[in-house]
Amino acid sequence: MRPCTWTDWLPRQAGEFASDGLLGEAKELYVEAIRRKEAEASASAQSTEHNQQLLSTINNLAVLLQQQGEFSEAAALYLQSLSGRERLLGSGHADTLRVVNNLAVLYSDQGRDEEALSMFRRALKGQMTVLGPHHAETMDTLNNMAILLKGSGEFDEAIERYEALLTGQITMYGADHVEALNTSLNLASLLKLTGKLVAAEALYLRCLGGCENCFGKKHADTLATVHNLAIVQYHLGKCTEARANYERALAGREQQLGSSHLDTLGKPSGAVVNLR
Repeated sequence: MRPCTWTDWLPRQAGEFASDGLLGEAKELYVEAIRRKEAEASASAQSTEHNQQLLSTINNLAVLLQQQGEFSEAAALYLQSLSGRERLLGSGHADTLRVVNNLAVLYSDQGRDEEALSMFRRALKGQMTVLGPHHAETMDTLNNMAILLKGSGEFDEAIERYEALLTGQITMYGADHVEALNTSLNLASLLKLTGKLVAAEALYLRCLGGCENCFGKKHADTLATVHNLAIVQYHLGKCTEARANYERALAGREQQLGSSHLDTLGKPSGAVVNLR
């Protein structure tokens, strides 16, 4: 086993600095680690392991720069890491796909939606094959895609991605897990937005039971679900159910927040059709 060297220690310490919020110090160590690893690589033929460590360090620096809003420099590093991993590991390797996903997130942060979607689709196709539909990284990509598609107005595909994500989360964690509930609520909101009210009502009812079990009947997320359910039921002509759920949401918010809180005042007593 090769002994740990100063060059090995630098990126590890940089990662610890980054975790502790010491981003400037972490950046300095990552840059120095890359400089040393590149010098070692040019001085003599290096092992695949060494080259992988270099590419991982480049990727980690890109992540750090992205967090600091230095998008152009981060993008250049991601592309460098991606090119190296494609050459070293192949385009379908899990590590390569991880960089593809990172680059997609960066493009999304920059508002480059078409490029981001192209990268997300590439990442997802590979992850489905290499990792499977229920792997955490695959589900992260599905979630990121759904958010971006919804923001771009591509609602039908966004619904498909949320449904695939929800299936995976229910399989892995159960229907009442907080991640599955969050996805269910996002999907229900999109179904409501696109006029798929029957499906939205069924999903809100399922979410309501999960929120009550997970958070309690008076939790803010539970009351928001009750209110959104009331909106859907109103538009379905189920005025009695809508009124009961609206009054429940209003009473709960008055009790939790007070009658003068903006969330309470934002729900006029004469209607149940205002979005939260």
